[in-house]
This record gives sequence, C-alpha cells and structure tokens, in this order.
Amino acid sequence: MSYHQFLGIPFKFRGRDHTGVDCLGLIWLYLRSRGYDIPDSDGLPMLEDKQEDYPARALEALRKIGTEVEIPQADDIVLMNLPGGYTHLGVMVDEWRMLHVLKDRPSALELVTKYRRRIVGIFRPNAELRIRQP
Repeated sequence: MSYHQFLGIPFKFRGRDHTGVDCLGLIWLYLRSRGYDIPDSDGLPMLEDKQEDYPARALEALRKIGTEVEIPQADDIVLMNLPGGYTHLGVMVDEWRMLHVLKDRPSALELVTKYRRRIVGIFRPNAELRIRQP
C-alpha cells in the first residue's frame, strides 16, 4: 500500500483514523496497512499530548515491539525529542523519508536527516508483528 493516502491527515490527539491522528496514531494506521499489528498505545493513560514520563515510556514500548537499528529502512519507527519537551514519532516510507504529523500541521513526508539531532532511536518492528503481506 502506498504512503500517499496517509498524506494530509490533520492532527487529532488520540486520533486513529483518516479524519485525524496523533503521531502514534499515524504510525499505527500506516503500519497496519503494511501488514503489521502494533499496539496503538503503551497501555498507560495518555491524558494530554505532552507528559513528562512519556519519553521513557515510548522508549520502553518501542524496545518491546522492535529492534533498534542504525540505518533506517521502510516501516521503521523513528523516536525523537522535539523542542518544548515533546516526544515525537515518525515512520519511514523508504531509506530517506519519514511520514509524520505535527500538532500544527497535517501529516507529511520529510527527510529524516532534518531531524537527525533529535532522533533518540530507530526501531524495526519485530517479524512476529507481521500479520499479513501488504
């Protein structure tokens, strides 16, 4: 499935469909279309889009579902720290471009190198999360 249908989706906190998504919702929706069954949360409440404990929670959750890698490829999940203390996620559509959504703009593609100083880790979803071929 092409990434094109995931462009232009507006930001919506805790959104999980094409009418609106947050960064995890976009990854969940996109990877689901690619044949992966990843969790759409870490199981703990997310009451607002910025929580002090979320960077550690996100890192722990990603380590449970993926293997950390150095060189990104399609379907890898990118964990970042953004200004203001926000934790952010994106998903690679190829080796260079990341699909993501920010609070102030709809989902879009950007070169992952733009965020290289903010990247905490890149995680390849484990094979057992694959439910079908795309």
